[in-house]
Amino acid sequence: MPDIDIKKLRKILETEVSSDTVRALYSDAFATGCFLHQNGNKKAGQKLCLTVFSALGFKGRKTFFNNILNTLDGNEYIYASAIWAHAEINSLFENSRLG
Repeated sequence: MPDIDIKKLRKILETEVSSDTVRALYSDAFATGCFLHQNGNKKAGQKLCLTVFSALGFKGRKTFFNNILNTLDGNEYIYASAIWAHAEINSLFENSRLG
């Protein structure tokens, strides 16, 4: 388990993004980035995660966001599931293990 409180990202989404639709988009984009990263598309995955971080704003949390990116390898599923993306997005991880 990484030394990152990934639930902090979920709390940022819940408290700072007032639109349910936008929150879902950010959560799904982050989880999809994690999925891409896990499946060998590391640059694309990091880019998608970084885009979410950029949309949320780096002020006061650049270190936190960088720590997530730096510990993404091997923790993709843990991170994706912690932010409560749609079940269809999270199921990508399960389907990739079966295939």
